[in-house]
Amino acid sequence: MNECDKLIAAHITADMQQKYLAFIANGDNSFLQENYANARLNYRKALDIKPWEKYPRRKMEAIDRAMQDWKSDEQRRQFTAAIEKADDAFDKGEYAVARFYYRRAANIKADTVADERLKEIASIIAGARQSSIDNLYKEEIRKADTAFHQKNPTVARFYYQKALQLKPDETYPQEQLKKIQAAD
Repeated sequence: MNECDKLIAAHITADMQQKYLAFIANGDNSFLQENYANARLNYRKALDIKPWEKYPRRKMEAIDRAMQDWKSDEQRRQFTAAIEKADDAFDKGEYAVARFYYRRAANIKADTVADERLKEIASIIAGARQSSIDNLYKEEIRKADTAFHQKNPTVARFYYQKALQLKPDETYPQEQLKKIQAAD
């Protein structure tokens, strides 16, 4: 019996077909978010409309397997709480707090969402750290240049060396130190 014949025999209307598709979509979204209770409910409602369909049945089996992966309900609760706290902190820009909770969640259960957010946080922190280094470097150069123009080589040397510690590959402070050394 083909799909159309099954729909006619089961008296499935276009409205019922739309509801079926909505239940499947809602079930899939809940499944992806690991909201298994809601996913199971939607897949059951889809099966009430089309009991012969294999897809919702397979998804309910996948939910059963996923639920077995958890060692306990307490573990699932701890994971969910950690992810919620991490997401909240991340949204507020509190990256150290978010990192703490994402790591806690990842320790409870390997999770691609937590892993991706940890990578994103590392990138954000690295960018902020580089920006901070850039600002400190510019400040040290400004102080060194001021001392250099005021003919105070000792202070200028000190600040150029501090700038080189921040950015060892920069040539400007090296050139200025050579000028100071040549003048001595």
